[in-house]
Amino acid sequence: MKAYSIANPPCGIYNGDLPLGYAYYHTLLDIHSRFLRESKSLEVVCSKYSLNALGKRAEGLGLNGTIEDLDKYVIQWIKNSTLRDKINLSFSGNVLDTSKPSVEQTKETFRKLYEKGYSFREGDTFYLDVKKIQRNFDLEGIAEQINFFSSRSKGEFIRIITDTPKPIRITKERIYSVANPFGGEGISPIFGVSNLWEAYFNEGIDLMATSEKELTRYVALRFLSQVPISDKVPMKSLFIYNYVNFDEDFDWQMNELVKDEVGSDSLRYSFAKGLSLGEQRIELKKDMLKGARKLINRAERLKSIFFEKGFRSENLQNIEDEDYAKMMESFKYQTVLSKLEVELKKISSEVETSKDKEDFVTKKDILFGRYLKVIRRLSPFCPSLSKRVINQLSNK
Repeated sequence: MKAYSIANPPCGIYNGDLPLGYAYYHTLLDIHSRFLRESKSLEVVCSKYSLNALGKRAEGLGLNGTIEDLDKYVIQWIKNSTLRDKINLSFSGNVLDTSKPSVEQTKETFRKLYEKGYSFREGDTFYLDVKKIQRNFDLEGIAEQINFFSSRSKGEFIRIITDTPKPIRITKERIYSVANPFGGEGISPIFGVSNLWEAYFNEGIDLMATSEKELTRYVALRFLSQVPISDKVPMKSLFIYNYVNFDEDFDWQMNELVKDEVGSDSLRYSFAKGLSLGEQRIELKKDMLKGARKLINRAERLKSIFFEKGFRSENLQNIEDEDYAKMMESFKYQTVLSKLEVELKKISSEVETSKDKEDFVTKKDILFGRYLKVIRRLSPFCPSLSKRVINQLSNK
């Protein structure tokens, strides 16, 4: 099975288990991962916990002042966390900026840049020599090799990496920062989270996710740091997710939203339905959750009808649809879900009007096949619903 690596951006540990904003992009990446596994037979590698703990906020934890102690704290933090399971993420493994592999990779990248002359020192502070990198490498040509989702961000990114006029500071003295191999200030935490990925993905990054804000900081820093020292493109694809405003007339409490499978699927569905490749910001309204629950309830009613009529299938998993695959690969979730909503509503209407008539017998195989097709396509979005349907309507 071919491997596909996704760099899940490290999120902070100081705002709780899984805030809604983090849950949003985690879910979008999980939908993409499930699709690639189910339809492309890829072995998707994406960390369940990708965490950033280094920096000034760690100083308020009351620890002993070593990264090793902070790493132990983060590992215990993970053990106390539950929301990633409740929202049904299919990821596994951890990428922690405090772990030994991350720390060593951060040092190695920092060392290579300095030894190759692409960073310089002023007193105890180190800077990335952006002008020299811009002069020695075709940054625009390299960026052209990256596939952007969405394309509107590509021009802005190229402008950032080619027009940045000043050196970028890559050290900052903190109690909790990776030690500088050349002495002086510790390595900046943002430099670490930008450049730790080579410790986990030997063959490079297939997809890196980021917000529009971090595109100008985290991703640009990674790009400018990796180009001078690596023959690999810093990332093959970039997925830029939206900044989300949540409807203020609704209580968006994660524990309540994902307390059962229907709630989890509904939130996942709403996140996907809200994704926009054309806007920087989106508003997630409570009506999206209501619409998601309505669709799930409709799918459940149809499942019950087909079960009572004795329908079973041996093949509930395969997805063979070129248009669907292209839209899913391009994160066009709004279009996919709108089509599925319309199709499921049509199936429900036809079943309700014909189930007690003779023509249901002649239509049953077609209706059942169309229903299973919708369920298969819904699987990355609503995995619990899909699992329930498969368990009840499978011949196995």
